[in-house]
Amino acid sequence: MLSRLFIFLFVTLSFSCLAQEKPNILIIFTDDQGYADLECFGNTKNKTPRLNQLAQEGTKFTSFYSQTVCGPSRSALLTGRYPFRSKGWGMPAEEVTFAEIMKDAGYQTACVGKWDVSSRKAIIDRMPNAQGFDYYFGPLGANDNGKCKFHENNEPAGSTSDMAGLIRLYTDKSIEYLKNKRDKNKPFVLYLAHTMMHHLILRVSLLEAYMAMSLKSLIMKPDVYWTLWMS
Repeated sequence: MLSRLFIFLFVTLSFSCLAQEKPNILIIFTDDQGYADLECFGNTKNKTPRLNQLAQEGTKFTSFYSQTVCGPSRSALLTGRYPFRSKGWGMPAEEVTFAEIMKDAGYQTACVGKWDVSSRKAIIDRMPNAQGFDYYFGPLGANDNGKCKFHENNEPAGSTSDMAGLIRLYTDKSIEYLKNKRDKNKPFVLYLAHTMMHHLILRVSLLEAYMAMSLKSLIMKPDVYWTLWMS
């Protein structure tokens, strides 16, 4: 009886300790990316070594339902509700996001990257700070016109036409937040929401290499054409 009581107390205390530990959480979200774009899901052309490592060392889901369009997928992730209910690009201010819930649980919250659920406008009560995020940097909309306009929290923070540099910019801003803009004694949840793969970006070197190719040549070599647009 005593041994059983000891085991019960040990298990209870163990779960109690685990419940008190709040792990830091990093959510990396990519835009309009298909599962078959990744090497770890069978793609033989795109090399994704870091994502392969994450899949190997973590949990790789092979059967998963998701909304595949940028704004609706974001409102679904933020709220845990189907886009039909959370309204995608037009997510209402009254929707409850995971950031609001995590904040109530003692987390500091940050979002870096593409927001895209406030109708691509600076509508304060539908922007990140009003939706549970302590800190925000990124564009409120997409880069369809080859340009991104940024906000830091609720204030305009410049723009860029360097679409190829967005991933590095968001990564640097995330690292800056983790190093300099948070309380290191409190747990955090960081939502890193990339703009890519939303809009096709041509590498200049490849573009120049194939500018002289005729339309017939591209049609006769669809694998070359696809590589050009995917690079």
